[in-house]
Amino acid sequence: MSRFPLLALALASLRARLGTVLLMVMTLALSTLLFTGVAKLSDGMRASFEATLVETDLIIGARSAPVNLLLATVFRIGDPPANISARAVRQIGDLDEVAWSVPLSLGDNHRGFRVLGTNADYFSYYRFGAGMPLLLAEGRQFAAAEDVVLGAEVARDLGYALGTELSLTHGLGQAGISDHDEHAFRVVGILRPTGTPVDRTLHVSLVAMAEIHGQIAEDASVSALLIGLANKPSILRLKRRIDTWPDEALLAILPGQALGELWAVTGLAERALLGISGFVIIVGLMSALTSLLTGLAARRREVAVLRAVGAGPLQIGGLLVLETTLIGFAGAIIGIGLTQVGLWLAGPMLQLRWGLGLLGTGLGMFDVYVLAGVTMAAALVGLVPACIAYRRTLMDGLDIGV
Repeated sequence: MSRFPLLALALASLRARLGTVLLMVMTLALSTLLFTGVAKLSDGMRASFEATLVETDLIIGARSAPVNLLLATVFRIGDPPANISARAVRQIGDLDEVAWSVPLSLGDNHRGFRVLGTNADYFSYYRFGAGMPLLLAEGRQFAAAEDVVLGAEVARDLGYALGTELSLTHGLGQAGISDHDEHAFRVVGILRPTGTPVDRTLHVSLVAMAEIHGQIAEDASVSALLIGLANKPSILRLKRRIDTWPDEALLAILPGQALGELWAVTGLAERALLGISGFVIIVGLMSALTSLLTGLAARRREVAVLRAVGAGPLQIGGLLVLETTLIGFAGAIIGIGLTQVGLWLAGPMLQLRWGLGLLGTGLGMFDVYVLAGVTMAAALVGLVPACIAYRRTLMDGLDIGV
């Protein structure tokens, strides 16, 4: 048997049964794809959400569900909350604990892209990712009421450039409620890509938002405030103060805490999907075991020939374990590769739909653990036919009853 290295013999045996082997490999590959895909999609979306807004201590809006306020104001998902008054905006901005505040006014769109009314502080204090600021790819920030600054994806998808004129539509969605055709805007700036909902947003001044809705800028209400604190330890005290604001019903949320509530809601579904996908891997391994046991009887002559050239029972059992291990390894490698391809294809679609990229979904230690786990599980499955072959080898010798 020393003339026949075990690995070379296992590869030759797998090639001889190529059709069956390919079916087993693809079954395990698809099972691995489902498991790793669910896990990485979930982790990638979480990382993308968490990187959308950083270095903002509080988000203040009208009293509503914290998660709804976060989704509407930061991620542009769902309807914006009720407005908070200009008086409250001024009072909150004047508090000693507040280092800076950025107003956000939502409710309009342009051809399905959300419109955000804000001021110059938005470009100074908004941070994403690892504390990155918003930077212009070309042009400048808005300065006049007719100026608009586009997110990178808006400019790319609509083919807009500096100087393009456009109008806004009241309401959300492409249909909206009514057009503001009497107020023409001109593109004066285009932001660099951020991988966040900013890319799918048109930015105008608060003065412009007030004018198109027939309001006076100083008295115009806003949808929310982004707050940065001068003294971080005072955050909980300020939150309680906002939550009990005497003049109107306000809500202050910590972005990280609100995201935690969102993950608590979605966590059960994520765990259920991971459990189902893990069970699919077990089903794939059981299918491979069934195929191996079905073909074991047909391989008794092969085993007899190996015994004739000097292979012992342990070597024959080891051969079957090695074959199954190679099948599991190949299936896991292909499944992990298919996951990367799927995430590469899904990324642009998620970016297009929600303005969120998939972060941290490249190859990493998680893939190593999955590869090792599936390979070891396949090796354990291979022990079953190996033990049966071992016992038969001891009993049969060279006589297989033919």
